Amino acid sequence: MQDRTIFEDANIFAKNLYTQGIMNARDYQTYHKTYEAILKTLRSPDLLIYLQASVSTLQKRILQRGRNYEMQIPADYLESLNHLYASWIKTYALNKVIIPCDEVDFVNSKHDLAKVFETLESHGLTRPVL
Repeated sequence: MQDRTIFEDANIFAKNLYTQGIMNARDYQTYHKTYEAILKTLRSPDLLIYLQASVSTLQKRILQRGRNYEMQIPADYLESLNHLYASWIKTYALNKVIIPCDEVDFVNSKHDLAKVFETLESHGLTRPVL
């Protein structure tokens, strides 16, 4: 299990840096060519779990985690990432599950966590021992 994937890095984070003008066109093209080359050698994930959340939910979770380095993340940056994630997940053709985190609070609700586990089990994953 991975928290982030190479797919996200290339299609969301690097693309965001490029569109914001932080990464220049030459570097972005080089990065993307490298990504395409690496992609050919990787096994695709069995399942991608997309935790979909609005900016306000993301900001609540950031506050809840209490990590100082996350506290300064601007809302417009989160919005930009959300837009890129939404576009990308629509085109992701492999096995995926979308968890609507504005409606499901699996961190603070055992009931919601159980619902998430049921969803994942329906996609062939085994429930972890907690």
